[in-house]
Amino acid sequence: MKKQNIYLILLLFSISIISMLSINNISSAYPSDFEQQNFQILAQHQNSFQFQQQTRINITTNVDLEGEIHCQSLQIFNKEFELEIISAEGDMNLNMTCTEEQAALGLLNGHRITARNRNRLRYQEGFCINISTNCTQIQAKLKIKATEQNRLGTWAYFNESTMEWVSTSTIKKDGYLITTTDHFSVWTILIQEQDIMIYIGISIAVVALIGLIGILYYKRR
Repeated sequence: MKKQNIYLILLLFSISIISMLSINNISSAYPSDFEQQNFQILAQHQNSFQFQQQTRINITTNVDLEGEIHCQSLQIFNKEFELEIISAEGDMNLNMTCTEEQAALGLLNGHRITARNRNRLRYQEGFCINISTNCTQIQAKLKIKATEQNRLGTWAYFNESTMEWVSTSTIKKDGYLITTTDHFSVWTILIQEQDIMIYIGISIAVVALIGLIGILYYKRR
């Protein structure tokens, strides 16, 4: 009887140790600068999530949806992103991770990226999002608040089969950059370098014109 008690105590102790290790592994899955929010959203509803009163994420869904969001908000700062689930084959479980950079995929702020068709793109958004779900057939929209910094950009996703970034058709509507997709992966906003050079050239031309007008004005006086 005593041996049985000892075995029982050892068993309970082992279970406690394993549980503690499991909890530690779960809590260390994300670095300390990530915030987490769990959610459940019924079909035809919208939820808004705010991290550090800076990064805002809105989710609208036409199916029952549950999951969790991990956000590196202290590095991302002031961004506003919206995910709209238009359709899916059933109830959806969804995980979302928002980071400032993805070094393994070449996403470093200010760095150039060679994408499909050898297009040279630049990453300067400081916001990339990795979305995964249990559903294989989906229709969704990704939206991010348009700013002076990203207004020339397009949505792009990382194609793991070809190991390259693929830009998608992007429209600007109601102050957002919007794309439609039938799959989830790592997404971000990229800017074509030629667009950057055009923007810089226009800016320089405007400054030069203002300067010339100023010189002519003072000469006449």
